Amino acid sequence: MNEELQKKYLEFQLIQQQVEQIQQQHALVENQLAQLVSLKDALEGLKNSAVKSEMLAPLGAGVYAYSSLNENEHVLMNIGARTAVRKSVPDAQEIVSRQIEEVRKFSDDIQKAIAQFASRHQELQQELQKEAQKGQKAENK
Repeated sequence: MNEELQKKYLEFQLIQQQVEQIQQQHALVENQLAQLVSLKDALEGLKNSAVKSEMLAPLGAGVYAYSSLNENEHVLMNIGARTAVRKSVPDAQEIVSRQIEEVRKFSDDIQKAIAQFASRHQELQQELQKEAQKGQKAENK
């Protein structure tokens, strides 16, 4: 195998690995997007719920507790470093909407990167196949 062909094959393998990694990252981003959309819907539901109504409060990992809604106008939002701030429901909805837009843009950027890598990957695959066919013809002579 000549040196040029080895370089193409190495690039082919590296691109394949990068595409797989980016696809995994894209799946995580899509999961985050789904969670944000669900949160936005939950905030809308909270705003429309009556005070003292019964509800299920998520504890984590698919476990819920029965609870009673004491207030429907404010929520506590985690801002990092184990710190939460009180926000009105409309403010929280606005923040979540901005986060959704940011995550969607990031998701779109990831999809574009995947398409670019996939295009180059396909080009290299075709080049390698042509080289392999040339090698087989040369061996058969």
